[in-house]
Amino acid sequence: MNSTIQIKKLNQFTGHTGAVYSLKKGKNPHTFLSTGGDGRVIEWSVLQPDQGKLIAKSEQTIFSMEYLAKNNQLLVGNMEGGLHWINLSHPSKNKNIAHHQKGIFDIQYYNQQIYTIGGDGKLTIWDEQQQRTLETIKISHHNLRKMAINPTTKELAIGSSDHSIAILDLETLDIKQQIHGAHKNSVFTLCYSPDGRFLWSGGRDAKINIRDAKNTYPLIAEIDAHLFTVNTLAFQESGGLLASGSRDKTIKIWDPETFELLKVIDILKYKAHVNSVNALLWISNTELLTAGDDRKIFHWEIIRNN
Repeated sequence: MNSTIQIKKLNQFTGHTGAVYSLKKGKNPHTFLSTGGDGRVIEWSVLQPDQGKLIAKSEQTIFSMEYLAKNNQLLVGNMEGGLHWINLSHPSKNKNIAHHQKGIFDIQYYNQQIYTIGGDGKLTIWDEQQQRTLETIKISHHNLRKMAINPTTKELAIGSSDHSIAILDLETLDIKQQIHGAHKNSVFTLCYSPDGRFLWSGGRDAKINIRDAKNTYPLIAEIDAHLFTVNTLAFQESGGLLASGSRDKTIKIWDPETFELLKVIDILKYKAHVNSVNALLWISNTELLTAGDDRKIFHWEIIRNN
């Protein structure tokens, strides 16, 4: 294991009364948003970790969130399939649309359109301005867990509980490829490398799989990454590091070029999470936020000395 990675815990953020499921960047470089099982959306500043601000509240557990900084609008998806449109500048314009028949597990924004997926196995595309559905596509009879957008190839990858990954053409929404048996169990998370070359995925089988996104997605590496489900993956802004979070309570730091494990952040050495790690967010190229079932958010400095 490479010893050139330096890890330092900078702060922790406490205030949630339920598991934290989603982290997103806020309107300023030093702010971020968190949400989860308590239905609260809290805005934090890394400069003032003890001063979280409640900006939205749902009676339902919130699984997913997307923040549109240009118009200060927040989208949250709850466990009943409702999509909340929250205008943080003009709260009177807020609305909630009951759409998915089960929970909304992921929300993505790309090219002035909103993409949502849920437990009903459906993908829905929404018009950002008119806040209405444009198209809904049945992808699977099982839960759709996570999306990843590749601007380079204009493709959308969707991970499903049926163990597969669907690759869609972003312009036509046609399914270009269905990768059956992408994992031995549910696909919980996936992300494209910043250069668009690789698709990384993590599953309930505790593995991280890496596929060639510039070809026909052949499997080029299968890593026994964690002891339990890989819940989340996140690339550093520069693409130089990748972080994974797991139900085994650890965060692991990987080299995306060599696929080598560089560092393990755990409770014993770093006083990290005591329960499942659900969400990761690189708030800068050297700062990582992690959140989990223990209701805590940790702020880490991660520096690689080459």
